[in-house]
Amino acid sequence: MGTWGTQITENDTFADVYSTYFDYYDDGLDESILVKQLDRDFQEVLDHPGDAHNFWFAVAAAQWECGQLRSNTLEKVQKIIESDEHLANWKDLGASSDELEDRKSALSNFLSKLQSKNSRPRKRKKKTLYDSVFKKGDCLAYRMAGGRFGGLFVLEEEQATKTGYNLVALTTIEKESAPTIDDFKTAYVFVQRIKQHFDVNLEGQKLSSSREVWRERPLVGWAGVSTFTPKEIEIQKVGTLPVNKNYSSQYHDFMHMRWDSFLSALAERQINSTSNPKTKLRDWRLNKRWRSLADWFGLKR
Repeated sequence: MGTWGTQITENDTFADVYSTYFDYYDDGLDESILVKQLDRDFQEVLDHPGDAHNFWFAVAAAQWECGQLRSNTLEKVQKIIESDEHLANWKDLGASSDELEDRKSALSNFLSKLQSKNSRPRKRKKKTLYDSVFKKGDCLAYRMAGGRFGGLFVLEEEQATKTGYNLVALTTIEKESAPTIDDFKTAYVFVQRIKQHFDVNLEGQKLSSSREVWRERPLVGWAGVSTFTPKEIEIQKVGTLPVNKNYSSQYHDFMHMRWDSFLSALAERQINSTSNPKTKLRDWRLNKRWRSLADWFGLKR
């Protein structure tokens, strides 16, 4: 639990739950369905007494703000506050007497607010939805810092979503002139070598020994509309190739990157790249057997 102050809103759990509540609220979810979804999303939080308190504080604050504070939510919060159970958790975590006094005052004021009527309930806000910057199958050329050209390939696009993601693969193309479609047909996906540190565990007991291993990670990631700045990122489409695989930002857990992150990654190419024939761009485009992220990182499925 990350806490940076004594006010009700000043901890990570409250902020995460409160923000997620309004994401669902603005999506139009009914209140009963919304809270059940929050229960599922934050199950680990609810299993921890101190964090569970902040969970219910956030739900209560959001419900009150929307003019639909439920009686069972108010009862939960009232019980937590009046029993001093929450302050006992703070004391166990090492809070000073002044911090405990400030927190107690904040809890009292919060409960008084919840017991009052909100005369101006918050209405649902219409969300702005975005389309991806590029289309699925687009072959993109860009000029690198040294003046040569590189290539990005778009594996997926989104329509009318909150993020407008493209799934983008960084290729190993590097030429004096802009790449052609033929260059993309034979291109490889850029693979980054990363060092991972592992602690050795035996039946849940952490031992003193550890090891470091190098893993290879294809630089394929989701890049959204919000990080694309045409004035700073000069990219031109040079053609289109078919992609008969479907990817989803909900179900395919690739990296989330800024557009300029793909380009800056090239600076490490000389020391971190590898020429693995199993990283052909064609395998990412077409329905052939290809390695999942679990395979890349040597994990058992």
